[in-house]
Amino acid sequence: MKPITITKVLTASEAKALYSAPIQLVSAPGTGKAYLFDKAFFHMEYGDAAFAGIAGGEDLSLNYGTTAALGATVGVLETTGFLDQTNDEDRVLYPTSNVTTAMLSVDGAPVIENQGLVLSLLSGDITNAGTTTKVTVTILLNLIQVRSTI
Repeated sequence: MKPITITKVLTASEAKALYSAPIQLVSAPGTGKAYLFDKAFFHMEYGDAAFAGIAGGEDLSLNYGTTAALGATVGVLETTGFLDQTNDEDRVLYPTSNVTTAMLSVDGAPVIENQGLVLSLLSGDITNAGTTTKVTVTILLNLIQVRSTI
C-alpha cells in the first residue's frame, strides 16, 4: 500500500455551496487501483463570521465517485456545533460501515475501483461565513492495486 495525504482548503464560498456544487477532493486513481480511506481531519478557521442556515441533515458527506455521480458514502460529519461556531473548530471523520459495502465486487471489479473522493453537503447549501472563514480538509488514504491491468 502507498499512503497518501491530500489537503484542500475550502473558501467560505466553496464550503457554503457544497450541496449545489460538490468538490472533487481526490481524482480517480486509474484502472485497477482504488483508494482505501483511513480518516479525514476537518479544521474550520473562524474568520469574520460563522456559517449559518445549518438545518437538520445539512451535514458534510464524503463519498467515492465524481461531482456528477456520487457513489458509496465514506462518512458523514455533523455540521451543527462545528461550522456554526464563532471560534476555530476541529473534527475527525472516520469511515462508516458503508465503506465495507463499497468494496463489494460487481462483475469481479471492486465498486471503488478508479473512484475519486468527493465532499458535499447532504441536503441544501448553508449561508453566511463572511469572506475569511475557511475549512481545511486533510484526507489520509492508501492507494492499492485491486486487480491486474494486463
